[in-house]
Amino acid sequence: VADTAGFILVYPQGSLLFGQTPHWRVGAWTTRSTANDLGFTGAMIDSLAENFNIDLNRVYSCGYSNGGYFSFELACQMSDRIAAIGSVGGKMSTETFNACNPLHATPVVTLHGTADRTVSYSTSAPSNSKTVAQTNEYWINNSVLSSTPNVTEIPDTDPNDGSTVELFSYRNSCVAVEHYKVEGGGHDW
Repeated sequence: VADTAGFILVYPQGSLLFGQTPHWRVGAWTTRSTANDLGFTGAMIDSLAENFNIDLNRVYSCGYSNGGYFSFELACQMSDRIAAIGSVGGKMSTETFNACNPLHATPVVTLHGTADRTVSYSTSAPSNSKTVAQTNEYWINNSVLSSTPNVTEIPDTDPNDGSTVELFSYRNSCVAVEHYKVEGGGHDW
């Protein structure tokens, strides 16, 4: 799709945490990491801008799980370079939440399963994490959106998978925070 629609898609991989698991440094369980992921991301954007014709006002981040956490970190710490984000199965760490200082209203889309046993929907697990509701509320408030969502039932295309989806949309004429609540969904796409 990137080739036919005229955009550049980049898949960076986080460094190994203590030589074992790829990760992005986001606080919570990664507090002992020494990775300079914000520096890496800035250098990556600079390199892409030097080598390709990109619109630096239209740089987006999307991530899954720890990558979703990192998308929130980028929106908080590099909002001068990140226009909007998406997070699947991720949320904000307490450290990211407490240090967040975006420079603009930020469009955000989140997808999260209510039965996620890795990144809990409604508790602070893994440790030092905000809930999905607290994470979304932060971005709704940051963009000064109404706290009353427009709720849409998404058609259930696979009635045998044990999940249903509702879209909670908070928007004005300039920005939106949209949350896909996957009722019964786990830690996956």
